[in-house]
Amino acid sequence: ELEHCLAAVDGGRVLGILCTYPMQDMAERQYNSFQFVGRTLERADFAAFAANLRLLRSDFPEIDGEGEYLAFISVAEDVRGSGLANVLLDRAISHAALDPLFLTVRRDNERARAFYCKHDFEQVAAGTDYTFLSRAPGAVHEAS
Repeated sequence: ELEHCLAAVDGGRVLGILCTYPMQDMAERQYNSFQFVGRTLERADFAAFAANLRLLRSDFPEIDGEGEYLAFISVAEDVRGSGLANVLLDRAISHAALDPLFLTVRRDNERARAFYCKHDFEQVAAGTDYTFLSRAPGAVHEAS
């Protein structure tokens, strides 16, 4: 139920995928995801999942704003470093057009943070484990 998904497929194999949705839908989408996962778990597993989610949410940076939220980007391990993630992210940036693009990233994920920095994302909020990054509309990314 995401607004914009892009997949890189080769020979029927998904090499990478990226999905975004409008920022104003973030709380509802996260709630729906929680409900979806909840329906797939046994009662005891759901209780542990809910407890972990409450802990995570207690320190998750909150941000309001208009624009697009990058829900996820993933590239198969064997094609990392090939430039595919750049292509996917550049497409999301183009899709966002004149809107800012937001995302969250783990603070300890230095590789991802450097990748987003290279694409002109800046930190706008931080929690203990996660940071919230934004890319201003019209920021010029020098292709690599």
